[in-house]
Amino acid sequence: MESKTRQCWACRRHRLVCDATHPECRKCAARGIDCPGYGIAKPVRWVPPQQARSKIQPQRKPANPSLRQIRDIASRAAVAPSLPASRELTELLEGIQYYNSHICPDLAATGIGGPKSPHFMPPEAISFFPSGTLQSLVSVALCHRLLQTVDRPAEEKTALTAKMHQHAGLAIKALAIFLDKPEKHTSDATLACVITLMMAEIQAAHSSGWRQHVDGAAAVIRLCGGLSHIVFERPHMRHLLRYYAIVDVLGCSTSPRPNLETTRNQLELMNIMSILYGNGLDTCVPCPPDLFVQIVRVNHLRAQLENVTSPSSSDRLSAALDILRRVKAYPVGQWAAEVALCNRTPLSTIERGMSAPGFTGWLAMAKIFQCAIAIYCISSLFPGAGGAGGADSDSDELRADDTGHPATWTALAQARQNCLTILFDQLRNIKDFLQLRKFVLWPLVVAGTQVGSREETTKTFILEELSWISRAVGIAAPLVAKGFLQKRVWSLELEERKWDELFDQAYLFAL
Repeated sequence: MESKTRQCWACRRHRLVCDATHPECRKCAARGIDCPGYGIAKPVRWVPPQQARSKIQPQRKPANPSLRQIRDIASRAAVAPSLPASRELTELLEGIQYYNSHICPDLAATGIGGPKSPHFMPPEAISFFPSGTLQSLVSVALCHRLLQTVDRPAEEKTALTAKMHQHAGLAIKALAIFLDKPEKHTSDATLACVITLMMAEIQAAHSSGWRQHVDGAAAVIRLCGGLSHIVFERPHMRHLLRYYAIVDVLGCSTSPRPNLETTRNQLELMNIMSILYGNGLDTCVPCPPDLFVQIVRVNHLRAQLENVTSPSSSDRLSAALDILRRVKAYPVGQWAAEVALCNRTPLSTIERGMSAPGFTGWLAMAKIFQCAIAIYCISSLFPGAGGAGGADSDSDELRADDTGHPATWTALAQARQNCLTILFDQLRNIKDFLQLRKFVLWPLVVAGTQVGSREETTKTFILEELSWISRAVGIAAPLVAKGFLQKRVWSLELEERKWDELFDQAYLFAL
């Protein structure tokens, strides 16, 4: 039984003599507070935010970070400090956490995530990232959630879509603020905002607006002294510039005849490929670098002349044959062996039930890109050999190449068919390696352009793979590829498909 002289909890806390009046003591009433009573258990008391104190672990003022720590964090972000508004902080942190957990591992072919990934964004450094970059990443995270789950209620999809567009709009506004200040045009923050906004547009497949972002990034890069200058002088920007280069190159390959100035700028990549691109495994386009360079060369030849086989273009014809010879002679086995030896599959990839690629997986990937690039070269530079009909028999021979062997329409058509057979075989083999299976979007589209209108089994395979990639990676580009193949490419007979005429707008089929 409680003692009548027991003090109420408020008087005990303030070390006052309580009069023990029930149900409330008079001292609490006189002070204008609610008496907590005389119960055995200490009552729970509401404390306004930021006023909680602990006697056991007193609150300590966090130490200011050192200059080196700030530089390390900022070098990851490649930006100047910009603290987001407090009301947005929760959404930003949730978006970054989702990005790090679900998107970051798929930005590298090895599946590596966490702080070891060059694409990881440390949440503790959020105040050092520009607002435009943060908003773009939240938009990417929301789009990823939408595309990965098709069974969401309509109301939830509508809410997620509205939020995605809201954050994309905030990213555009933040970028506009940077562009209004001439002194900011060459800053890391401006370049990072442009590239991340470009990636968000690509992921959501908002029309063909990605090309405008690429051109905008190219303009900023020129102001900064050029791509090579930035790669060497600002190494913390390489992971973003790497994706800018991939988007620029692959986008030109699946667009109407590219601009000559654009492809001439791409040639700069050939001098910095080993530094910027490496062996290709830190990207979502795990193509051997020497093969990726050949895409750049084909783009440039396409821009120079529509038909390299005209009498006035013998030099370009020799260049086209040289590209094809280099692609076919590339030692894919050597690249696969080096990659398998130097890169072990992360534990996170194995825990997700994915088989380690090993030599077999990387060899299949190298052959996929080798054959796809060879088909792109033949179909775009030798239109007479790209279809089933070939060219007229009277003009079968093109010209002897540098080795003295004649190159003919018949030989080119046969080479295209051989590459197509190998490409489909390896695309089916890569299904055993789920992590690598995500990264064959561009080769799938190239293969799709070569499929006859009556090859239903092959078309079904391509469409199923594109749907799987869209769900697995959370991007809309594979869905755009499905529509492009079904509505535009497969409505034409094979011999009518001229590469430049296939594309009514600039398409991008990359992650």
